[in-house]
Amino acid sequence: MVQSKPENIMIGKRIKSIRISKGIDLAKFGKMVNPPASASIVSRWERGINLPNSQRIKSIAEIGNVSVDFLLNGTQMSIKDIKKFQSTLSRDNLTDEEKKRIKEISIETRSAIQSVNEPFDKISRQVFKDSFLVGLSPEARILANQISILIGQISTSEVPDSFFEDFTVYLGGITHLLSGSLSKKDFEEYQDALSKCIDKNFK
Repeated sequence: MVQSKPENIMIGKRIKSIRISKGIDLAKFGKMVNPPASASIVSRWERGINLPNSQRIKSIAEIGNVSVDFLLNGTQMSIKDIKKFQSTLSRDNLTDEEKKRIKEISIETRSAIQSVNEPFDKISRQVFKDSFLVGLSPEARILANQISILIGQISTSEVPDSFFEDFTVYLGGITHLLSGSLSKKDFEEYQDALSKCIDKNFK
């Protein structure tokens, strides 16, 4: 059995995220693509087994209101870029390019959530105890999983020890929030502290 290339899998996840954001099934999505494709072909795209040709890639990008470059390569924005861009979302007069960028960030976030849900038990149980995970709601389990993925990513990157110290405090706040011993309002202090930490260490 031939394994899908990692980059093809990520393109497939973006295609799937576009389809899900439209709230339609494989068959209906396939009919929207130009030229049309069967449900089984769309399914193979989404799993990264095959890729659409250039004409269909362009069509899918138009359906999702994203750029072809994003569909093929994902967003190249840093954490700081995303935070800066999010500050513009409250404006009423967003340009078409800004609306497209918002859509791309949304799709990338959805794809990331899909990715971290797949290996949930294996990864999250390396960080959290089974007894802690059992009592969580589905939403809280997703958050716990995202934390696990983030820990794995930053542990292999070159970040200063001060970041890990601040991040450990933030994780403590999340643990209290998920267990119900900390209110959402009080948790905002932890979020503010983490934001300052990110600004300081990821310029």
